[in-house]
Amino acid sequence: MSNSDNLGSVGEGVKNRRLKIGVSQRELARNAGVSYRTIIRLEKGGNIREKMLQKILEALKQLELSGKKAGDWWKWHRKGPL
Repeated sequence: MSNSDNLGSVGEGVKNRRLKIGVSQRELARNAGVSYRTIIRLEKGGNIREKMLQKILEALKQLELSGKKAGDWWKWHRKGPL
């Protein structure tokens, strides 16, 4: 399995986890401190730096632990909960 295959499956997993909790690509990028394009590149199986991947995975974990649920995006899409 090549490195790009690994990133593709990681990217797919990130996308599935992100969608499950109803977080947009932009919101994940903002929480991770990376660019929106980095999230898109990862989810499409492109190459990103390991440091960026770690930041994304940590932000995703924190968002999952925060109790966000699919369908609640409208409460969070601006500056935080209403």
